[in-house]
Amino acid sequence: MKSKKSVVKSEKQVAKKREPLKIGRFLDIGTCHVTPADVKLLSSDDRGVITYPYEFGFWIWIPSEKEDSEALLKDLEHLGYSENFQKIFVAAMKAKCRYIMLDQDGEDYEQFEECEW
Repeated sequence: MKSKKSVVKSEKQVAKKREPLKIGRFLDIGTCHVTPADVKLLSSDDRGVITYPYEFGFWIWIPSEKEDSEALLKDLEHLGYSENFQKIFVAAMKAKCRYIMLDQDGEDYEQFEECEW
């Protein structure tokens, strides 16, 4: 027979397992909206942003603190990212996204110009 103490502990463990899932937002966008130079920067060691490359593109992290995001946005121009890339970053910030998923099959949006490859 279980003691009362172990039953209480088990209930707490079960309750902890049932905590709500933390679901984040990301902007799904096609690589057609960035320049080859942007992709080269995202692939370099001096990219200025935290990226997670994968076979078809990049996950690009957006800082959650507004001040950090704004500071990073100022750096993007200095680092040589295109105006379009900067607009994408701003749109993702305004939509409260945590990541940009830049993918070769990502969404095509009219508000961002398509870049020549």
